[in-house]
Amino acid sequence: FQQRWEGIVGLAKTNDEASWRQAIIEADILLGELLTQIGYEGKTIAERLQEVRRIDMHSIEDAWQAHKVRNRIAHEGSQYELDKETFKQTLAKFERVFEEARMI
Repeated sequence: FQQRWEGIVGLAKTNDEASWRQAIIEADILLGELLTQIGYEGKTIAERLQEVRRIDMHSIEDAWQAHKVRNRIAHEGSQYELDKETFKQTLAKFERVFEEARMI
């Protein structure tokens, strides 16, 4: 998990929007795996997130917001303009979730 996160952080250090998009997609994959490891069930990450109670994960809102950005990237493609500030905020949200779960 830590190695994969470090790869995502490496992508984040570029000024390339395509790398930023890839970093968010990879971080979302890690989020899905984390939720599965914790024991949440569902076919999609959204279904697993719906199972999480705020008392169990204080950063659940961060997880939802970050996942929504990933969805925009996935569904809108190049139509969705990912600016640097949105990227930084989104990656920080994933980071808070992973830190709370003690994965990084």
